[in-house]
Amino acid sequence: MLPNLRTVLTKILLTTLLLVGLTAGVQGQSAPTAIRFAHAVPGLDAIDIYANEVLVVSGLENGTATTYLNVDSAPLNLRVTLAGLTTTLWEQPFAPRTGDNTTLLAYTSEPLNFASFRDDPTPLPLGSARLIVIHAIADGPAVDFTVNDEEVVGDVQPGGFVNSIDVPAGVYSMALTASEGGEVVIPATQVALTSLTTHMLVAYGTASAPQAVVFTTATRPEADADAGLIRFAHGIPGAAAVNVLLDGALLIPDLAYGEVTEHLALPVGDYNVVVQNAETDEEISAVELAVSAGAAVTAAVIVNADDEATIRLLTDAVDAVTTETAAVRVISTVADSSVTLPDGTTLEGDGEATLDAISGDMTVSIDGEDTITPVTLYGGVYYSVLVLQDGTLSIAPTSINQGLTSAPGAEAAPQVAVVPTATTDIAAATPIVIVVTATPETAGNAATAAPEISVPPVVPTSASPTGRIVLDSGANLQLREYPSSDAKSLGLAPSGTI
Repeated sequence: MLPNLRTVLTKILLTTLLLVGLTAGVQGQSAPTAIRFAHAVPGLDAIDIYANEVLVVSGLENGTATTYLNVDSAPLNLRVTLAGLTTTLWEQPFAPRTGDNTTLLAYTSEPLNFASFRDDPTPLPLGSARLIVIHAIADGPAVDFTVNDEEVVGDVQPGGFVNSIDVPAGVYSMALTASEGGEVVIPATQVALTSLTTHMLVAYGTASAPQAVVFTTATRPEADADAGLIRFAHGIPGAAAVNVLLDGALLIPDLAYGEVTEHLALPVGDYNVVVQNAETDEEISAVELAVSAGAAVTAAVIVNADDEATIRLLTDAVDAVTTETAAVRVISTVADSSVTLPDGTTLEGDGEATLDAISGDMTVSIDGEDTITPVTLYGGVYYSVLVLQDGTLSIAPTSINQGLTSAPGAEAAPQVAVVPTATTDIAAATPIVIVVTATPETAGNAATAAPEISVPPVVPTSASPTGRIVLDSGANLQLREYPSSDAKSLGLAPSGTI
């Protein structure tokens, strides 16, 4: 990856995202209602988030997002503070829509608030990936989004988003340029799109210092199909990135050392797994994988005692996770290493443990040397912890049944005397819906023929009359009920909204 794009998959202090309610999802039951929070306000430090005065998110860093939280459809009052402090930065209500999965993204300071973006975790066929693009540079220009040097959609305004693009899994070159003048906003960057996964590409920051990040979410299995979960980890130091094929279909492209994927939902059955060098297509290892209903497995690509590449299959006890407890699976790539959890539990080798939600230090011991990593472990989440050769950790969380009471020390918020911002409603962004058939780049990231892309006209969501809001760049329109003495705010709509 180029430095302008941070893929949020496995790095410690970044966040891997997975659709909540996996126990329900893999058994083909109804989809849960879920929300996640993302922080991209320029210059704003880590934040705490309260829902109905209960702490639900602790220390959310800028440029990252949470895992998904299961909620019901009852209205929530959200309040945000700087991490560890009590003074309110902003406060606003939010009413979840039953069955929806929503990202609440804070990206502008004028005013400070969340904008809501509806995610798309609907099923994908094996070999296909999904992409959503959000323009969250509040003071930035309208942009054109290109894939492999071909424009996919143009004139995306700040606050606008493209939802959604289904393409073959692979590596693509993506860029954002100003619609007027053609200046580069986000330069062409290689992005690996994994099958059975939705990738949310968010351009954020400021016009003078734009950044981009990718949040990923495993898609659901078909509603009438039993399924299990499989996650892959690359633990061979010094090795090239790998591709993972499932029965000949590309499942995971360009998985680098230290990266861990989401738990991907696969229909029950037997599969042939082949791991290849992503640059040469040379086979590194292969294994037969049996997927069972409701079961979860991690496939770790490692070097065995004979110094040979192999695929180690580990069973993940996701059923041990409750709303208030977390589970941790250590994946060791270093001989004679151990990991001590914040509650004092020590795991050796590929150990696994369950513990209460907690904040503290995770300590790796290798040959008498300790490496300490601060962590926050939420209830309802299964954590895969890949121990790397230098003693650092790659931590991949899977939200199983995380809820509003799953944060460590979740409790009623302290009383606050000063609330500096007024309450504002959350405005839902209007997506630009497009249909794309694109060709990924080949192994080694060599460009292929330009993708064939069809962009139909944007279709209104109802037969009612519509109009497009046209404002200065970065401005929003305040929507209100029909004028009366008790008219309520309906939220903010960015320029370009239909």
